[in-house]
Amino acid sequence: MDRELDKKSDLGTGLPPLRKELASIENTLNSAKALLVAETANIASHLRRKHNVIDANARAVAERLNNGEQVAVLVFGKQLRSDGTLDRRGRATVEETDRFYNAVEQLAGKNISNLTIILSGNKSANYEITKKRVPSEASVMRKELVARGVRSDILKLENRSCNTEGNVILSALIIRKINPSAVVLICEDPMKWRTMKLARRVLGDSIQILSEPAKLEINGAYGEYNKARERLGYLFFLISFAGVPDGDIDNFYRRLNKLPLYSGSRPRIAFRLAYYVNELVDG
Repeated sequence: MDRELDKKSDLGTGLPPLRKELASIENTLNSAKALLVAETANIASHLRRKHNVIDANARAVAERLNNGEQVAVLVFGKQLRSDGTLDRRGRATVEETDRFYNAVEQLAGKNISNLTIILSGNKSANYEITKKRVPSEASVMRKELVARGVRSDILKLENRSCNTEGNVILSALIIRKINPSAVVLICEDPMKWRTMKLARRVLGDSIQILSEPAKLEINGAYGEYNKARERLGYLFFLISFAGVPDGDIDNFYRRLNKLPLYSGSRPRIAFRLAYYVNELVDG
């Protein structure tokens, strides 16, 4: 009898700490739920804002196409995985390009023929590290877009560029032949700030540049990395192309070919760092 009373006493003594622990767990779960709801709302808001910009650019482009003007779209490739496939950021770029194309096609109809989509990007760092035979970023994007229904005859490939400066300058050679009234830039979000600045410098003021309003946003540790990368990248551009007048595509091209990435003397340490950071971020 005494033993049973002792057991009940022990049980009663243990209940308050247990209730306290359960309450703490419940508070933690509620906090996590609130954070998840807030983050989901932020993502949804970001996507709505992005889609609104894409649709607005599509309307502006369709109006130009219907007026008989030429318009170019420059799509920036993202480093492929070591197996030659797009990573999540590359897929996001393809999805944005596909949405833009479909919106323009609905508004422009047959005048979509006045649109040229330039897919820019070579093998990049993954090939330097793995030495696997992988396709170019541009060709992989082309395959994905054609599979989604984008007309292959309006797609042009720029297969030589190894970095963002190369994307813009080598694509500018193609853009110049098209002589468009406007150029639309499509790339992953962290790059929008730098690509807009580079395009304005290389193409000059005679061509309107359409892109999502860009600013450097800090979003966690990877956001800090992106911010540092974009600012350092633009500083590298300013130093490498100092003295080249805005819009002087030929001089930008000549200077580009003197850089180690394009002259044959590749800085392998930089390539290795880029490769391993990409693998760490995208798994």
